[in-house]
Amino acid sequence: MITQNDSFILIILGGECKEFPGWQMSRTYCLRAGKDGEESALILLLPNTHTEFIMKITFKSTLSQVTVMFINQVLFELKRISKPLVAMLFVLLLATMAVPIWHELTQPTYGRSYGGGILLPTTAKSSSKSELTKDLLLGMQYEQKRYLTRTPTSEHFSDLTKAKPLLHYNITAIKLLKQKNYQQLNQLSTDFITNHPVYSAYTPDIITLGSCMTSMSLSGELLEAQQIAIMQNAPSRLAAISVYSDATNLLMPTIIGWGLMDSHKKPLPTTMMLLAIIIIFVAQAFGTHRKNDSNALMSMAPISDTKILLARVVTLLLVLDCIIIFAYLIIAICISLIPGHDFGSLFFPIMTSKNGGFLASSVISMFWHMLTYYSMWIIMLGSCAALLIHAVKDTISLVFLLGLGTFPQLVGLTSLLPITIINFLPAGYLNLPQILLHTGEFKSMSYLSVISVFGFWSVCFWVVNTFISARK
Repeated sequence: MITQNDSFILIILGGECKEFPGWQMSRTYCLRAGKDGEESALILLLPNTHTEFIMKITFKSTLSQVTVMFINQVLFELKRISKPLVAMLFVLLLATMAVPIWHELTQPTYGRSYGGGILLPTTAKSSSKSELTKDLLLGMQYEQKRYLTRTPTSEHFSDLTKAKPLLHYNITAIKLLKQKNYQQLNQLSTDFITNHPVYSAYTPDIITLGSCMTSMSLSGELLEAQQIAIMQNAPSRLAAISVYSDATNLLMPTIIGWGLMDSHKKPLPTTMMLLAIIIIFVAQAFGTHRKNDSNALMSMAPISDTKILLARVVTLLLVLDCIIIFAYLIIAICISLIPGHDFGSLFFPIMTSKNGGFLASSVISMFWHMLTYYSMWIIMLGSCAALLIHAVKDTISLVFLLGLGTFPQLVGLTSLLPITIINFLPAGYLNLPQILLHTGEFKSMSYLSVISVFGFWSVCFWVVNTFISARK
C-alpha cells in the first residue's frame, strides 16, 4: 500500500498528470506508456521494494503539446522514407515529363491548329524565339503580298472595303514584329479583333498572332477573350511565340495536353505515371511498417494511432508534392537555359469554357489545380492504405489493391458497373485535361466538385479506420 512517505516520480511521455497531494515524487519506473485522452493502467515498481502497484490514470495533453508531438511524428516518418526509392521515382517522373516536352521543343508546329483543324505551315526549324519570329514574318509577308496583288477581278477578292483594314493591320504588325515590340502588337491585334468581330474576315496571320493555347475551336468571341486576357495578364508576351518557346507554356502538354490537336479522350501518360508513382510510394510507406511489425510500436507512442497514421499521410503528401514541384521546376529551368527560350510568364492565359462563355486561367492557376489534384489522390490513397493495413501485410498486395482501385478499367471492372457509380468513384477522374479545361464528361462540372469526391472518400476511409482501431 502506498503511503505519503513513499517517494517516486511518474514518467509520462507527452502527457501531464496531476500531482498527488502529500507525495514527494522523485522516482518510479513506468512499464506502460499511455496515450493522450486514454485511461491507462500503469504498473509502478516502488523504490526499494518489490511491490507492484497498478494505478489508473487519464492522460491529457495541451494543444501545443499535441502539435509538437504530431510534428515530431512527421519528422520521424520522414526519416523512415526510403531515399533510394525517392530518387528512383523522381528520375522516372522527369523522364516521363521530358518526352512530350522534348516533342514540343523539336516540333514547333505540333498542336498549332486554328479554325477547322487546319495545321498551319511553318519554316521554323526549332521552337526558339528567333525561328518562330522568322516564321511569323514570312507568313505575314506572304499575306501582305496577296493583299497588294488583289484586283476587283481576282477570284480571291470579294470585298475591297474588308481588305483595306486587313492590309493596314498587316503592314503595322510586320513593323512591330521586326522591332519585337510585342506589347504594341498585342494591343494592335486586340483593337482589330474588337472592331472587326466577324471571324470569317480574319486571315491566318491575325489568328496566329492572337491565339493562345486552348482546347476549343477558335471563333471571334474566343479570340477577343484571349487577346483581352493577354493584355491584362501578360501584355509583353506574344502568343504565337510564347506558347512554343516559353518554359512555363512548354510544360502545359503534361497538364492539359496539346490544345486543339488533342482530343483529350484518354488520360495523359504523365497523369498515369504520377498516379503509379503515388501508389508505389504509399504502399511502400504503409506496407513496410506492417511487414516489420513496427505498427505495434504505436501502442507505446504518446499520441493516438489515428494521429500516427495521419502523420504518415501528411509525410507522404509533403514528399510527393515536393517531388512534383521540383520535377517541374528543374525542367522549366533547363528549358529556360536553352538559347532562344526563357522562363516565360506565370500569368499567361489559358482559355477554358464556362457556362457557354470563356474563362482565362493563368499558367500558375493551372499548376496549382494540377498540384491539388495529385494531392487529393495522395490523401485519398493514403487514407485507403491506412485502412487496408488492418488486413494486408505485404507491400506487393497493397500495391495491387491500390492499383486495382485506381485503374479498374485496365482489368475491365468498369464495364461491370453503371456509369452513375463510376462517376462517383475516384477512378472516374483520371482525365486531368478534361477536368481542368471543362471539356468532355466534365464540361458542366466544376473543379471543386471533382475535389469534393476525393474528400468524401478520404473521410469515409478515415471514419472506418478510426472505428476499427477503437475496437482493437
